[in-house]
Amino acid sequence: MPHKKLGITLFSLIVLFALALSACGAPAAAPAPAVEEEAPAAEPILEIVGTDQTLSFSMAELQALPAAEGQAGMISSTGAITPPIVHKGISLKDLVELLGGMDKSMGLYVEAVDGYGITFSYDQVMSGDFITYDPVTGIEISVEGPLTAILAYERDGKAMDPVQDGQLRVVAVGPEADNLIDGHWAVKWVNYLELKSVAANWFLHLEGVLTEEMDRAAFESGSSPHCHLKSWTDENGDEWMGIPLWYLVGRVDDEVRHEGRAFDEDLAEAGYVITVTAADGYSVELASQDASFNDEWIVAAQVNGEPLSDKNYPLRLVGEGLSTGQMVGAVESIVLDLEAQPETTAAPETPPPAADPAREMEGDLIISGVVDFVMPFQFAELQDMDVVTINTKHPKKDEMVDYRGVRLNDLLAMAKPRADAKTVKLIASDGYAIEVPLADVLACADCLIAFDDDGSLKSVMPGMDSMFWVKDVVSIEIQ
Repeated sequence: MPHKKLGITLFSLIVLFALALSACGAPAAAPAPAVEEEAPAAEPILEIVGTDQTLSFSMAELQALPAAEGQAGMISSTGAITPPIVHKGISLKDLVELLGGMDKSMGLYVEAVDGYGITFSYDQVMSGDFITYDPVTGIEISVEGPLTAILAYERDGKAMDPVQDGQLRVVAVGPEADNLIDGHWAVKWVNYLELKSVAANWFLHLEGVLTEEMDRAAFESGSSPHCHLKSWTDENGDEWMGIPLWYLVGRVDDEVRHEGRAFDEDLAEAGYVITVTAADGYSVELASQDASFNDEWIVAAQVNGEPLSDKNYPLRLVGEGLSTGQMVGAVESIVLDLEAQPETTAAPETPPPAADPAREMEGDLIISGVVDFVMPFQFAELQDMDVVTINTKHPKKDEMVDYRGVRLNDLLAMAKPRADAKTVKLIASDGYAIEVPLADVLACADCLIAFDDDGSLKSVMPGMDSMFWVKDVVSIEIQ
């Protein structure tokens, strides 16, 4: 027993001695150093590709580069004006310099997250060489101050709207709020740039009431999948892709160049001659009545996804009902003789297409196409449905207006578009037609088929360009 007590006493003394040392400031064992976690790397939002290197940038890295700032605005292909406002970003020129620079044989390809892309020329990148327009009238003007093409990350001191613009958008800034550029250059949702060798620029001469020298880039923008691209397949199975002839005619047939219904259908029905001429002087004359809203007469820049051969480069007129001799290659100009009264110039008539059952049905509005149910509606039936009133602004008007009608989505729900449906085609009584992505319509809760004062129907499309606000709608085709 004594031995046991002695052991306990010794142990107690040791513990007390250790506590005393600690109380007197004796060093205790140092705690293990905290492991400092590395902050996750910022997500790249932009990739730029040169001839021998590829660079990626986060937003913070872009904002650390020298900034360019100024006033920038744009005018859309439908005439909608976005007034100049202060934008800030990094110039395309500075980004190109990071890749070692570019020469006049090169272009800068700019691509958005949705795949839309366009190539900027050497002069546009290096010296801001853009066609400019008056910010009030939309008329083409010349400006003295230099423009600078930038990849903007701020507008009016705030980050770009991630939904409307994405984090980055191309604009051309200047020192004053005195000009606009064409909207097709103002690429939004940009995430990729690449230096490329480019083919020589070319111009398509358009002449009528107005005159326009449409350059390669403007044509390529207009024939993008998100714009006016149409295709036609010939008897050999070759697919030709480009812009419908009537759309190009509509840019110069009267004083209205950019509006959604720029093509003057009344003038076309009255009749005039459209002369399409090749670089070697060969030309054909076509009747305006035959070209009117004809999506199967195409001025093509590609065949089977590739540029045209030397024989037809850069453009060829092709389409259903044209003879081989009328399909002009190496197109250089399209000129309207508004005084001439032509005869119908199409090739011998082909058998008419089979009747569309939807067209056989009676109704003031018919919904047909890729749907489970073809739906004819009388005006009175629509008025007896769930009618709503919305207060909104037409794109071409300043005041808010009440519109009364039936929600477009309610009508589509009755027809039941099938899973493979992609677009909604609104068709007016005069043949005017415009396609809207089905997804955009489904996302538009306030889009209406509205009642007009004259007893007709019209589409009311809040948030969309004026071309989609169609008067006297008689048919909706789901495609």
